[in-house]
Amino acid sequence: GDVAEACHHFGVVGLPYGVLSGGTLTGKYITGEATPRSRQNLSPEFQPRYNGPLAVEATKAYAKLAEAWGLTPTELAIAWARDRWYNAGVITGTTSPKQVEECLAAFRLETLPTELCEAIDAIHEQYRSPTTTLVNKALLLAA
Repeated sequence: GDVAEACHHFGVVGLPYGVLSGGTLTGKYITGEATPRSRQNLSPEFQPRYNGPLAVEATKAYAKLAEAWGLTPTELAIAWARDRWYNAGVITGTTSPKQVEECLAAFRLETLPTELCEAIDAIHEQYRSPTTTLVNKALLLAA
C-alpha cells in the first residue's frame, strides 16, 4: 500500500501506534466486553471514526477471520502489523494487565501464513478506509 511505497521510496521505517484503532479491533465493542472504563466509553467523542458503521462492519469481519484461525482479534491486528516488512516495531496502548498479556501473545505468534494475510487483504479491499470521516463526525455516527 501507500505506507510500504513511501517507506521504500524514502528509506524509512514505520512505527505504528494505534493498530487496535482505539480498542475497536480488539472486538470488545462488538462483543459487549467493553467496560465502562474502556476508552471509547469514557470518551465517546475521542476518535469517533472507529465507531462508524463501516468500521463496525470491518471489525466484525476481522474478528470472524481471527476466530476461524484460532486467534483473538487483538492477536490478528498486532501480528499483521508486526509482520509488515516496513514496520520497525508496533506501539500498543493498554489499560490493564490482561490487555498487556494479550498484546504479548500476539508478538509470540509465528509469522502469519500467506493464506491468512490474503484473507486480511480481501477484507481490507471490501472495507477500504472504513474510518474516514470527510464531512461531519455526528453525521458519521448517526449513519
